[in-house]
Amino acid sequence: MADSLSWRRFYRIPLTSPVPHPTRLIKLVRRSGPAAEVLQAAFDTTVVEADIGHSTDADLLEHRVRKLGLLVRRIKAAGAARRTRFRDRSRSAGRRVKEISRTLRRRTGQAMGEIDRLTGEIATVGRATLREVTAVERNARPGTGQAAVRTARTSAG
Repeated sequence: MADSLSWRRFYRIPLTSPVPHPTRLIKLVRRSGPAAEVLQAAFDTTVVEADIGHSTDADLLEHRVRKLGLLVRRIKAAGAARRTRFRDRSRSAGRRVKEISRTLRRRTGQAMGEIDRLTGEIATVGRATLREVTAVERNARPGTGQAAVRTARTSAG
């Protein structure tokens, strides 16, 4: 370690300062036990540059609309709430998200107003989806929906 420039840089030891003896590091590892080995393994990782996508309100709304549509398809495939009306609006929300990305490329002041309008449209799509999902949920539960109402009427009469 004494002659390694990369180790000096990693531990921020200036070239003019002395480097600790390697046996000192070995003693520290022995004293602290396996926790030090975990720390050493954590420091021995490689960092790779990656693009990070930052979520927007529109992206999050579109993702939820898509997930809710998938959930309703699974509920209906299981045989629950078959007659409850549900329109999958994930394509509609996705089109608006794509339109937002096209609008962002223009980089004008007018584009920001259009992005707000499109985000509002996605919110409207999300509200409509949520209303229908709530109806599907209500009718998918055992003992609810029209069958339960008919059963309650016949048992009461």
